[in-house]
Amino acid sequence: MAKEEYGLTPKQRAFADEYIANKGNATQAYKKAYTNVTKDETARVNGSRMLTNANVSEYIANVTKDALEERKYTAQDVIKSIWSISMGEVQKGYSKQYDHLEGKTVKEMSYEFTPTIEERQRSIEFISKLLKLDEHDELKVALVKAEIEKIHADMTKGESQEDKLSQYFDMLGDAIE
Repeated sequence: MAKEEYGLTPKQRAFADEYIANKGNATQAYKKAYTNVTKDETARVNGSRMLTNANVSEYIANVTKDALEERKYTAQDVIKSIWSISMGEVQKGYSKQYDHLEGKTVKEMSYEFTPTIEERQRSIEFISKLLKLDEHDELKVALVKAEIEKIHADMTKGESQEDKLSQYFDMLGDAIE
């Protein structure tokens, strides 16, 4: 896809590409594309504004859609994955070490891991963005995140993980409603 097709400036294109690469952090994307901007507040405001630009948002939507279609990954699959992470469910991973000089795979490995509390919180933030929760709802999400931290702390003290996850699930459902 040529940038001319979308009418983007090189910096807008750099912003959009970084936004896609960093999984939706507009502040970080803006600071990377506009290196003269050093203040987070300025980057946050301008990054948010950049996402409202029709050409930028169309480019992001099309590139993301193309990548998902290429991998046969639907929006529903994305939501299920993010929800799974937010619930702290065990995730599967795959790693491959490749020797480019020899032109062969040195090591392949499959593994399982449990998302960290930070990953779970980022997933909740993403879900709230996806659902376009307003500022009032953002307060609810912040309260849920604080409660998740408390639940996580309680879980490390030996309390039942099932009970705590059930509480978390109930609270998240309340926040979304």
